[in-house]
Amino acid sequence: RRLKGGYSIFSEIEQQVMPIIGKCLEGMKAAAEVVDEKNDSQMLIELHKSGFERPGDMDFEDFSQPMNRTSSDSSLGTPRGTLDGRLDPRLLGKNKGKRWLFSRKNKTVITEDFS
Repeated sequence: RRLKGGYSIFSEIEQQVMPIIGKCLEGMKAAAEVVDEKNDSQMLIELHKSGFERPGDMDFEDFSQPMNRTSSDSSLGTPRGTLDGRLDPRLLGKNKGKRWLFSRKNKTVITEDFS
């Protein structure tokens, strides 16, 4: 019984929705007729351009050949420091402000009494 009713409700709703879909398709067709490719493309470019200079051409890298790593390539994750090996305090200070999210200073735990 429920299957019969489900099919009946589905077909009624589908019949109600079909004219709406038809109107949407007609609107899409009308909008497609007024498209001016060159003018619309130029308008979109002008609307979204950043003002930055265009990037230069990138050199082709052949990844099929094995890479020859230099010593500077292998030190990507090492901290930078001064010439005598000490860490530069200016470089350490840049990330200091980001740590406040995860610090546990001055946090007091309040336990509620449920008795």
